[in-house]
Amino acid sequence: MHGGGVPNFAYCKVDICGAEVSSEEEVARLRELLLLFQNAKRLHLESARLGSGMGKDVPVPFPTLWDLRHLELRGRLPDDDEDAAVVGAVTRILGHTPNLQALSLVFHPEEHDRSSVREINLVHYQGGRTQRALAKFLLCNAPAIDRLWCEFAEGPLWTQTQLMREIKGWVMNKSASTHFL
Repeated sequence: MHGGGVPNFAYCKVDICGAEVSSEEEVARLRELLLLFQNAKRLHLESARLGSGMGKDVPVPFPTLWDLRHLELRGRLPDDDEDAAVVGAVTRILGHTPNLQALSLVFHPEEHDRSSVREINLVHYQGGRTQRALAKFLLCNAPAIDRLWCEFAEGPLWTQTQLMREIKGWVMNKSASTHFL
């Protein structure tokens, strides 16, 4: 970003990949990331676990998001998580969103309840409504995927580029190898 000012996002979805935030350096980076969205009205945050790292010894200095009206938190909430830590994390978030009107919590099932598919191949993908719905369902529910191959049907390059970006956004495992033809 250029200009040095705070970007003005009305809506943003952030998928926090990797392990839980636990070190002071990771906490500082998370705060810097969240500061980018201080003007957002709608924000979706997704991580492997809801409240990931927020109940740890290193508190996350969550910035105050005055303009935020709708917040969606997505992730797993295992039965062995400490109740007080989870409640404390959500309480801290709510304390920094004074004008929040809607809070949505999307609970992902435990990993063992999910697919173990490691490779998905999409051949002659056109991006029609039904194809997109099925591809999105499969890719959003395949945490073990490590390879995605997609061969597009003939069509304009700009359409294929748009479809490629959309598909990459659906891949649950962001470190998966993706190949588009």
